[in-house]
Amino acid sequence: VSLFGINRTTQADELLFQSVNHAPDSVYDVPAGTDQYDELRMVVRLEDQLNQTPPQLEFWQLYYQIYPELAFAPNIYANVPLDTLQKGQDLQFEIAYVNPSSANSDSVRIDYRVEDANGLSRIAESLTLARLDSFSIDTLRLSLPTSSLSGKNRLYLELNPRQAQKEQYSFNNKADYNFWVRSDHLNPQMDVTFDGRRIMNRELVSAKPEIVMQLQDDNQFLALDDTSSFTIYLRRPNGSEELVNFSQNDRISFTPATLPSNKARVLYQPELTEDGIYQLRISARDKSGNELGKQGYAIEFEVINRSTVSYLMNYPNPFSTSTRFVFTLTGSRIPDQIQIQIMTITGKVVKHIDQFELGPIHIGKNLTEYAWDGKDDFGDQLANGVYLYRVKMKIDGGNIEHRSTEADKYFTKDFGKMYLLR
Repeated sequence: VSLFGINRTTQADELLFQSVNHAPDSVYDVPAGTDQYDELRMVVRLEDQLNQTPPQLEFWQLYYQIYPELAFAPNIYANVPLDTLQKGQDLQFEIAYVNPSSANSDSVRIDYRVEDANGLSRIAESLTLARLDSFSIDTLRLSLPTSSLSGKNRLYLELNPRQAQKEQYSFNNKADYNFWVRSDHLNPQMDVTFDGRRIMNRELVSAKPEIVMQLQDDNQFLALDDTSSFTIYLRRPNGSEELVNFSQNDRISFTPATLPSNKARVLYQPELTEDGIYQLRISARDKSGNELGKQGYAIEFEVINRSTVSYLMNYPNPFSTSTRFVFTLTGSRIPDQIQIQIMTITGKVVKHIDQFELGPIHIGKNLTEYAWDGKDDFGDQLANGVYLYRVKMKIDGGNIEHRSTEADKYFTKDFGKMYLLR
């Protein structure tokens, strides 16, 4: 038995297989032809060496197995992202693959890798997908992280690599795609507040402050979701500096960022029992390693543990349309009772102002949101002239200790003077 392949190009017979001296009823396993043959031709030569009769062929049967065919089919469906991605933005890639043959495939393996501009492999993975029935279509969907990538990259895909299962052709089993990853060079930004407000250097704050540190990054894909983004130091009045450890300090908590806003929050509530000047020093970085500026963030602030209050000064003074009140609180508690009385020089009280009208009060220097417009309790405009005022502040029913300042010279027996001029 001889098996010939008819060459697609030359149309010539090329011997692929030959077997001799087999019995007439034998079954022959013949090797498959290669891709260069579109047709096969079989020849049998028979001899009757015993009786010298012409042999007659009674039965001839050819058995063959159809292999499946797997191929990428971007002409049917492909969803390719923009060629430039921001660092951290996942590469979402979709492409159809088909089995156009009449044979079912086994489970389908796909290898893929990402190479950088220097040909170095940055990502290399394999997937095993479900079998693909005859004349069926399925879609490969990849979501690849880009946090380790930058610049020019190329995605390579191979279907049924190294003929893991036999198929008809392999030239249509590969695909590739170029894409760019834009590097992240922008520094994150920090916002720090003490009890809800931004302070100046060496400003007086509460002995039990609520310090909020918010770190924000413009990158909408690499979330600030780890405490390693922050390094926080607290220097005490005696000069000692300590690292504020997230895992060993129950007075600090971390809230990870959510995308796309990408703003992480740290809440620090220390108890500062020593009077004097403290320093808070913070260094931070984003997921790309960009630092919070060259110097980071640092601020000094003063703490006085005793609850004291300075005299309230009205500003401006004299005034024509309105005046507000300036004063300084120390300690860690806000007074639970505040009342300002304004009276004529004869002692008649014409205006009461309580703490609910003054607006938010905090430890440190205060300038009230409330501005007195020169009207009495009934809303009538008062006449031009000099008016006296005094303030009552209490915590738990007790008076707050007076804090001496240079402004004390403007007060007589706790009374201040204001001038209304229109």
